[in-house]
Amino acid sequence: AVSGVAIILLPIVNYLGMSLLDDMEQLPAQVETFRIEQSECFCCSNNHKHPQTGKTIMCDRELVYHSLAIMYSYLDQAGELEKFNRLVRETFAPKVFWRFGLLGTHLPLRYVARIVMASNLPFLSDLFWRISQGPETQIRDIEYVVWCTRLILHWLQPLLAMFFSVELSARMWKMTKNLKLRRIFLSILLSPIQGLGAGCIFASMELAVRWSADTSWAPLVPFLLGLLLNFLLHLF
Repeated sequence: AVSGVAIILLPIVNYLGMSLLDDMEQLPAQVETFRIEQSECFCCSNNHKHPQTGKTIMCDRELVYHSLAIMYSYLDQAGELEKFNRLVRETFAPKVFWRFGLLGTHLPLRYVARIVMASNLPFLSDLFWRISQGPETQIRDIEYVVWCTRLILHWLQPLLAMFFSVELSARMWKMTKNLKLRRIFLSILLSPIQGLGAGCIFASMELAVRWSADTSWAPLVPFLLGLLLNFLLHLF
């Protein structure tokens, strides 16, 4: 069932992701050359009349200019506008680039972490329930620690798989953006690569859990390998 959903969703995610990437890559040039005088607004574009009702609407540009006049009352209008333009280009722009990962080759770590955590949090209650129920057979204290650790690692492994998939997707979107192929074709072409990468990380834990004793540290191996792969992918 999961594989079937992934086959359907991954091309859609790729298509939307590549479209978003195109918009994000236009943002640096737009912000670095920003001039408030050249910005468009709804009211001016419609001759200050509502396109549906025909009623006269206030001019947003005049309201913005009035606010700037209050902020920079010691300057004339030309000085006010130029000071605001420099503020956007020199102060606001670097923050935007850093926040959206436009200065690097990967997505901001905090955003990726939020995406993958949100998708796996509903299963946290199941983890707590299983731990509260305890193992089926009586085991010693140290073995109980191992048993609980295996459950926690098993819950964490999908996070590693999803994190890897998100990072890998962003890299592939950037690598393929200059290829002269239709976007819908690329969306389908990239899906098996994403599915294989994330699937290997996820499946390695499933195999380690099923093929080892409940008191074995075996699942720690695929977890550490998945952690290392994610670290290397995010680093480079």
